[in-house]
Amino acid sequence: MNRTLVTALVLGLCGGVARADWPQWRGPSRDGIAVGARLPKVWPRRTPAPSWKIAIGEGYSSPVVAAGRLYIMSREAGDTEVCLCFAADSGKELWRHAYQAPYKPSDPRAGKGPKSTPTVDGDLVFMLGASGKFHCLDSKSGKVVWQRDFNAEFWGVEKDPNDPNDDAWSPCCGAATSPLVDGERVILPVGGKKAGGVTIFNKRNGSILAKSLEDRSSYASFVVASLAGERQFIGFTGIRMVGLRASDAALLWDFPFRVKWDQTVCTPVVWKDLVIVAGERHVKDEPLRETTALRIEPLRGAFTTTVAWVNKDLRAYLCSPVAYRDCLYGLNEKRQQLVCVDLPTGKTRWTGDNFYSNGSIIAADGKILVMCQDGQLFVAEANPEKLVLHATLQLSDAGDVWAAPALSGARFFVRDRKHLYCYDFAGPN
Repeated sequence: MNRTLVTALVLGLCGGVARADWPQWRGPSRDGIAVGARLPKVWPRRTPAPSWKIAIGEGYSSPVVAAGRLYIMSREAGDTEVCLCFAADSGKELWRHAYQAPYKPSDPRAGKGPKSTPTVDGDLVFMLGASGKFHCLDSKSGKVVWQRDFNAEFWGVEKDPNDPNDDAWSPCCGAATSPLVDGERVILPVGGKKAGGVTIFNKRNGSILAKSLEDRSSYASFVVASLAGERQFIGFTGIRMVGLRASDAALLWDFPFRVKWDQTVCTPVVWKDLVIVAGERHVKDEPLRETTALRIEPLRGAFTTTVAWVNKDLRAYLCSPVAYRDCLYGLNEKRQQLVCVDLPTGKTRWTGDNFYSNGSIIAADGKILVMCQDGQLFVAEANPEKLVLHATLQLSDAGDVWAAPALSGARFFVRDRKHLYCYDFAGPN
């Protein structure tokens, strides 16, 4: 057998570079599942030293990895926002694109740094800054292919009647939604009458191909899925969960979901014919919103939306749940619990205490990885019967790990308020 064939077989068994990439928000399929991950059979008792560690500016933008390169956004001194590219194996900076982006969040706790996660699509990478500056860059060189400025073009045209200091359409804590690429299109909930509550751009030149609704923008990111025989873009606007026909962005169905300050944050989870909606902080005098499963069905040329189940134990706010092996795993912000929910019935399988209120979840290789805001990584078994912990590792001492991690092959990338880390989980198996 020749060496080329042997190499191809090994890459196919172990998860080659392309198969193990983490090129966008929540991974290859935007669902929090790491394809091709290589995790240890026996986890270390002590936290290993990182493979590399570099200082990075302010921001909650999450790292993404494609073709051996890592992409991320940050804010440096003053009003400088930067799009960055590093070698994933060494942390060496390969290119940067810096630009002026004055920005002050209405809530100082939100921070001034970028919050949106880049999306890599072959030779292009899409990056959205906190103030709404949207760039399409060449992924290899960092050169600008095209750019748009949401704040200058679309926002600032109407004030919130309840708060004259608040723009009615822009996200008051900064743009956080992450671009969804679908073929030749890029989908973002830009917000407002001029851009539409959801906007579809031509990925090659940035022109607007379609817009839908006039809702306020959302912090959440859209996904694409086929439901009830129709391919759809599914996600939050500032006030509701919607399904838009992928061909023309026409509204197919919606589900009102008002939360405090219009802070719709969680990415929807699509499981079979269900759309899982999460977001617990509610508006006064409106129903409390626990995690809700919507069943989407066709009816006489239209679509019906019915509540299949509601789970009161899983009250997510910032952490998007993950559906894995017929269970839904998520964090209860109020009780600081990891919660396992049976997806067919919505019943709670188990809850685990002593988790941080905010974190991010990745499912891979039969494990549930929970990266918490205080810098701890919990490795649990994907077990529907009980919580089984395999490891607890302190990956950051600085804390403020608001950004979601990335898992590419055996490499685990973590961003805290000061640094970007790479841990190699391969080790001896």
